[in-house]
Amino acid sequence: MSPGGGFLNSSLAPCPNHPLVTHGLGACGRCGQAFCGDCLVQLGGLLTCAGCKLGRLSELRSGTADLELQLAGRGRRFTAASLDSLLFLGPWFALYVSGLLYSYGPHFGRAPSAAELARAGIHQQRGVWLPVLCSFLLLFCGVLYEAWMLAARGQTLGKMAVGIKVVTPQGGDIRAGQAWVRALSGTLMALVYLNYVDDLFIFTPRRRTLHDRLAKTVVVKWRR
Repeated sequence: MSPGGGFLNSSLAPCPNHPLVTHGLGACGRCGQAFCGDCLVQLGGLLTCAGCKLGRLSELRSGTADLELQLAGRGRRFTAASLDSLLFLGPWFALYVSGLLYSYGPHFGRAPSAAELARAGIHQQRGVWLPVLCSFLLLFCGVLYEAWMLAARGQTLGKMAVGIKVVTPQGGDIRAGQAWVRALSGTLMALVYLNYVDDLFIFTPRRRTLHDRLAKTVVVKWRR
């Protein structure tokens, strides 16, 4: 669903174009008139009837559609980010602990000596490398997950759960390049401890974090 307009459970007046349809009508986000689902399209995140389509396209081209966007609240955005983090917390913890046990834990049976391993052409690789490798693997999967989900539908699972979506400043769907820039920049800033500065930008009037600004995106409320 979109930030403007919405489907109604029922209506006394039928769809103007289909008189036999009186249930499940939706309101055009520009004129407010009720139509059935076959008579409405989403343009820049707004349900639009055929009569308002040209006007809506003009708004999107001129950039005046910015004023109609209902920006997502900070609480919803924090909740969505937390839910997405939980998806990777369990696998990350399991892999990290497994790496630590392999690197530093006890090994059953007689451990071969360095000379025996060298004669067999095997070099010892125990150390901190495995848990670090697991951490970077999960980090890459997190970037891939966010970029793929945003490119496909503008929402991760966490954003779907709380009803928010990443869109362009005009309210349209973002491109794959924008999705990758947003996912990569947010992760890289977290790696160098700039995520706190990044998050502070959510308190600006447009609630655009640094990774939103780099990707040229905004986050809006989105009815499911």
